[in-house]
Amino acid sequence: MRSLNSQPGYNLQTAVETQSHLIVAHEVVCEVSDQRQLQPMAEAASRVLQQPCTVVADAGYANGEHIAALDAQGITSYVAPNRAVNNKGDGSLYERSAFIYDPVSDSFTCPAGKALKRKQLSRKDKVVIYAAQPSDCTPCTRKPECTTARQRFVTRHLYEEALEANASRLAAQPWMMALRRQTVEHPFASIKHLILGNARLLMRHTSGARAEFSLAVMAYNLKRVFNMKGALWMLQALRG
Repeated sequence: MRSLNSQPGYNLQTAVETQSHLIVAHEVVCEVSDQRQLQPMAEAASRVLQQPCTVVADAGYANGEHIAALDAQGITSYVAPNRAVNNKGDGSLYERSAFIYDPVSDSFTCPAGKALKRKQLSRKDKVVIYAAQPSDCTPCTRKPECTTARQRFVTRHLYEEALEANASRLAAQPWMMALRRQTVEHPFASIKHLILGNARLLMRHTSGARAEFSLAVMAYNLKRVFNMKGALWMLQALRG
C-alpha cells in the first residue's frame, strides 16, 4: 500500500494474549484501514488458543458484519464504537437514539411522533436510510432541534443488533479498553523499535514482508518467554 510519502508500506496485524502478552497470531496485509481485520485476526487467535476467545479492539476495527459473524461463532467482541450520532448539525440536533425503531413496520418514530420510513439501502456503507416526510417536518415545532434540511434522515446499520450488543458490553465493562492498551501497545512498540529498528521492514513484496515480520514476532515471543521463565527453563525447553 502507499503511504503519505509515497513509499511502499504494509499494515502489520497482531493478536496478543492478555495474561502472557505473547503474540498468538499475526499477519501482514496491504489495506490501509483495519476495518476488515477484526474477524480474520480473532479467528486466527481462537485457532491458536483452541477455543473461542474474547476480542478487544480499538475503533479502527469497528465492523458490524465482523462482530455479528464472531458472535455466531461464540467469539465475544469488545470494540470501541466508531459511529456518528447526527446526520447533520453541530451536535446540537437530536441524536439517532432519540428515534424509536419498530422492527415490525421497519420504520422509525421521531420525538414528535411522526414516522420515518425506509427510503433506500446503501450497500457500500451497509446501512438502510430512513426519511421523514417533508410535509411532517416543515410545520413541526421541534424541527430546529432535529434537522436543518427539509426532512430528517436516520440510518440503521444492517448489523445494528450486533453493534448495539457490542456497545452494551463495552458500557458495562469500560475497563476493557484500558486492558487493550496495556496488552497490545508494548509488544508492538518492542517489535517496531527494538527488533525491526526504526519500524522499517527490509524485505519487499508481501511474501518477504510476512517472512520478516514472522521472524520479528518469533524474536519477541522468545524474549518474552525468557523474561517470564528465566534462562534455565528456556535452556531445558530448547533441549526438549
